[in-house]
Amino acid sequence: MAFRGLIDRRSDLPVVRPEEFFAPGTYPWLPRAAKVYALLLLPAREWPGDRTMLAFDAAALLEERAGVMLDWAAGIRNSGAVWLFVKPWALDAKTWRRTWWRPKPEDLEALRGLAPGGKGNGGAEAGAAD
Repeated sequence: MAFRGLIDRRSDLPVVRPEEFFAPGTYPWLPRAAKVYALLLLPAREWPGDRTMLAFDAAALLEERAGVMLDWAAGIRNSGAVWLFVKPWALDAKTWRRTWWRPKPEDLEALRGLAPGGKGNGGAEAGAAD
């Protein structure tokens, strides 16, 4: 899977390497625990918005809905698809304690409203990697 670069909110570099995002100790080590959630955002090709900002907006929306601060990175494909990779460990926005996060069906529905998809191609999907 080729991306034009991996981005995240904390990086001052234009490209985040996978080994920077998946640094040891930043994701669950339990064998059956999800290591990352991959959210696929498919805006219509003619959608006029900035796909980089779509990644930031999607992460902010998920954080606001759950009351957490997520550890995420995003990749943008040449096709215009935006892949948002979110780790299940998050920080509670009020207590700053580590908490578990996972996308809910309502979160995916909310993401669909950020960038409407084209005919037969649009919305948001999720999957977990372990």
